[in-house]
Amino acid sequence: MEFCLDLVLLNNQLKLIKMKLKKTIIKKLMLASVFSISLNISHAQTGAAFSFDGIDDYAAAVHDPTLNVSQFTIETWLKWGASGTALNFITSKGTEVMEIHTGGPVNNNIRFIPTTGVYLDGGLNTITPGTWVHLACVYNPNATLAKMYVNGANVTYSLSGPNSLTTAVVSNTTALHLGTRPGVGFFLNGQLDEFRIWNTARTQCEINTYMNCEIPSTAPGLLVNYHFNQGVAAASNTAVTTITNAALPVVTSTLQNTSLTSTVSNWVAPGGVVSGFTVPLAPISYTATNVTSCSGKTITLNAVGATTVAWSGGVVNNVPFVPIASNGYTMTGSNSITTCSNTAVASVTVNATPTIVVNNGAVCAGKSFTLSASGANTYTYSSGPVVSPITTSSYSVTGTSAAGCLGSNTAVSTVSVNPLPTVSVNSGAICSGGSFTLLASGANTYTYSSGPVVSPIITSSYSVTGTSAAGCLSSNTAVSTITANPLPTINVLTTNTVLCLGENATLTANGASSYTFNPGGSGSNITISPSVTSIYTVTGKDSNGCMNTSIITQNVSPCTDIAALNNSISGAVAMYPNPNNGEFSIASHVDVELSIINELGQVVKLISLNESNTRLVSISQLATGIYFVIGSSDNQIIKQKIIVSK
Repeated sequence: MEFCLDLVLLNNQLKLIKMKLKKTIIKKLMLASVFSISLNISHAQTGAAFSFDGIDDYAAAVHDPTLNVSQFTIETWLKWGASGTALNFITSKGTEVMEIHTGGPVNNNIRFIPTTGVYLDGGLNTITPGTWVHLACVYNPNATLAKMYVNGANVTYSLSGPNSLTTAVVSNTTALHLGTRPGVGFFLNGQLDEFRIWNTARTQCEINTYMNCEIPSTAPGLLVNYHFNQGVAAASNTAVTTITNAALPVVTSTLQNTSLTSTVSNWVAPGGVVSGFTVPLAPISYTATNVTSCSGKTITLNAVGATTVAWSGGVVNNVPFVPIASNGYTMTGSNSITTCSNTAVASVTVNATPTIVVNNGAVCAGKSFTLSASGANTYTYSSGPVVSPITTSSYSVTGTSAAGCLGSNTAVSTVSVNPLPTVSVNSGAICSGGSFTLLASGANTYTYSSGPVVSPIITSSYSVTGTSAAGCLSSNTAVSTITANPLPTINVLTTNTVLCLGENATLTANGASSYTFNPGGSGSNITISPSVTSIYTVTGKDSNGCMNTSIITQNVSPCTDIAALNNSISGAVAMYPNPNNGEFSIASHVDVELSIINELGQVVKLISLNESNTRLVSISQLATGIYFVIGSSDNQIIKQKIIVSK
């Protein structure tokens, strides 16, 4: 609204500039005539109003049902020429609707005839000749309302005529006329601009809002919208004979009896408003934007377009304040220029500020930890949400609710870093067939590839990992190497496999570093003289401490028959050495067949001897033991015992 008022002032300034420019041009023309210089000046300006000559000019529209209305508003800008006649009809439709009245008890006033026989006469001297003035007449039979406005101000009127305000004056059958009432003969002497007809009873606020501007095309309820922005001002416009309705394609008026060639009875400029300048189509209102805020935050309620504003709840317009809770604030505003007033409610929603929480935790060195925040809709982490701290560290988290409220706090997560254990394990050596216990250290629990008690046959390696009390796996895998030393091979020999009672033999052990005979004592050899066949166990220990055993059986024979056997045939057969390892020399001085028989009576070898024959007989393949040699010669029995020892 203030913008439109500024435009009116601008229009007046443009008029002054135009007048100054005209004077300057005249001076230049005068100077040009002195110096015999001719100037051709041409100027063309689009029309902004129409000038009626007060003699016979008018405009008429063919009747259209669109204008069959009961309540209405008629408004226009008028520049009256003061023709001196008693009545100058501005507009009519079957009867006078708006006229300038110059007779009677009041002069130069606007007359509005809303119903048959009812005249509303405005105050004295409301119309000044030669000056643009805005006129508006409003009628609403439902509210028994009829008002007149001059330049947006409601004028006091005197009521005359016998009838009450009950019947609309606008005829539903006759045509709309501008500048005259048909058949009466009173014609308008003056100019019109921005002529409008509405099918609503406009308020003073609405009239003031739009009177200084153009409405480009249409608006709710606008039936006729004549801008008069046609032709060329004060030029030849004989072809421009219609007044275009910008609101509807109907109700177009046609000019009658107009010359369209001069400064009157033609299109002229400037008009009552600046052509082309508009305001929004919606009626002026004072609204407060709905506000969504967060608890504890400052907001501002600002109503614009009013010269005075009052808010409920102690709120001062455009002054920040902190709402405690969601509430509705009522604004009452008014504009002293347009007389508009309005109330509106600003709904202020105060959303709660979220409180953020986040988890703490611990990780093993080199591992990651996921921060899990709650209490809001979205979160911002100083780092994360997945973090991999090297040392114990803290991370901050802020959050925003679904309503966009930043959390009231910054949550802090502390993530501890537990070191990885370093595991060690012992190594060692065992004798083959023994066991070894792996002893790991550096962790809380251990995992062995095998063990912890192992019995390797050969040198072997075993791996060990550990886990700390905090559950961290060791950073290394410890390895234990177990050497498996072989057992020594113990050999034991006797100097005589079969002893005759009372004879001695020497037992000798080898294959180790030290020996123990049982019975017999320590040492690598012992001398024995058993009375019966006996078993001797020798235990040997090598340089690695590994021990092994060996058993030897020492045979003992009483040897009581050897002498008798050897003399049974007067020495006919001799066998020597006896005992031995199985290689016997046998000499005979008679022919004889000999059989060697074991203790079971089985013949294990046959021997043939000739007289004066000596033979080497080998029975080394036989087992150690006592054997008998039996034969006969010349009816004499040969019987001899031999001992095979190894």
